[in-house]
Amino acid sequence: MSFGFRRGSRATAGLALIFDLDGTLVESAADLHAAAAVVFTERGLAPPDLASVTSLIGHGISNLVEQCFIAAGTPLPKANLGQAVERFTEIYAAAPAELSRTYPGVRAALSAFTARGILLAVCTNKAEAVSRKMLEIMNLSAFFALVIGGDTLAVRKPDPEMIHACARGLGVPLDRLCYVGDSETDAATASAARIRFVLFTRGYRKAAIRDIAHAERFDNWLDLPTLIARLAR
Repeated sequence: MSFGFRRGSRATAGLALIFDLDGTLVESAADLHAAAAVVFTERGLAPPDLASVTSLIGHGISNLVEQCFIAAGTPLPKANLGQAVERFTEIYAAAPAELSRTYPGVRAALSAFTARGILLAVCTNKAEAVSRKMLEIMNLSAFFALVIGGDTLAVRKPDPEMIHACARGLGVPLDRLCYVGDSETDAATASAARIRFVLFTRGYRKAAIRDIAHAERFDNWLDLPTLIARLAR
């Protein structure tokens, strides 16, 4: 698969990169953990630890809240779970980026891509409004032409329609797209959409690197522009 770069050229208009959010662009576990801690405390329960919450990131807030209670040995009935998810969402939406940080090198890499005329989008299972708020707070929103969240469509990752919606929104064919993410879900999404996947190895994956299908991988964001240029040749 070719992205249409000309070797040695910076003329890359038409190429687009799609990024996952949590664990890829942003180290966000601390804010998710803080919201979970409030929900548990309000119910008279010991809060989950950071590692437990981190291990559940990637499938959206409803799944994270449900699995936190299951992991704690206190699964909630459906009605109570809905209340807990609503409360978590309220807490988290009010401060989604108070403790979160971009990974080192993110802004420099995104700047390099936009300077080359590469279109950028975010595709995440986090709700779209919260995702946009986080990007705005962290001064990242200007880089992205499109944000597709977990509630933007009727489906969520790993359904390939998430990627297809990005392609339509950006006006770029699938063979000019590449998805950058940190998890098994991201890899499955890219595979289902039949586009290349680049794995960020310092995120929230559960499986070993060798068990996650990827075209390339990186652990330093400053290396990503060169890696993408290599893929595009």
